[in-house]
Amino acid sequence: MSSRRSTSPITVFAPCVILLAFTLPVGTAFAAERRVLANSTPSFVTQAQNLGPEDGSKLITVTLWLHQHNEAALDELARQMYTEGSPHYHHFLTYEQYRANFAPTAQEAAAVSEFLKSHNLSVTEVDKDNHYVSAQGRIADVQTAFNVAINRFQFQGKTYRSNTADAAIEGPTRTLVKAVTGLNNLTFEPHHRAPIDPETRKPYPPVPLASAGSNGLFFAGNCFRNPQTVKFTSGGGFPDSRLHGESLWHQSRNTASESGAVRIRCR
Repeated sequence: MSSRRSTSPITVFAPCVILLAFTLPVGTAFAAERRVLANSTPSFVTQAQNLGPEDGSKLITVTLWLHQHNEAALDELARQMYTEGSPHYHHFLTYEQYRANFAPTAQEAAAVSEFLKSHNLSVTEVDKDNHYVSAQGRIADVQTAFNVAINRFQFQGKTYRSNTADAAIEGPTRTLVKAVTGLNNLTFEPHHRAPIDPETRKPYPPVPLASAGSNGLFFAGNCFRNPQTVKFTSGGGFPDSRLHGESLWHQSRNTASESGAVRIRCR
């Protein structure tokens, strides 16, 4: 009579349990080291014809945008600045106050720069207030840095490049980056007509803000018909008055070195 060796269920499943015990923490740690930049894939790729991978040797420029500090507090403060009755109503921040409390730091911008360099990308620009870092490199290296595939797409009769899925960043830098631009080259085309000079019958040329003095004249699109004055605080801070939906702070903060006023004429 032959004897049959019985196998306990515990003996069968024990190795599986041990294997899971070692593999799950590793997988969890790997996932924690990667941060997906949500909504970094343009919606047009779902409607476009995918022509396949883009040439990996092509050079492109990408820009990483850093998180501001205390973003929720900044949003709430901005809301109160425009809420009548609020103690912060029209009490705008100075440039120095913004930098000290809300702007990314030079150390954070340096860390992002090192991340880009580690993936063979050459840093071409760092915002003086550390809001962004731009770099140039081969598409093949960009794909590796952001864990994406970049393909060619045909859309509305034109060919564009774009990532096929949301970008993801690995390592310590992932907590510093809010968004990435430059993975696609889709551009937005304006559908408005520039105002025409009645004397030359040609569109008015654009006027850079840096060229304006205290009596400079500008054209703004979303304001009332009467000319308005926008005042800038010393150091190029936030304007003292609203321009009815048209904010000039981002353009002015790098050029307005002293208090002054700019006259705005609506189209």
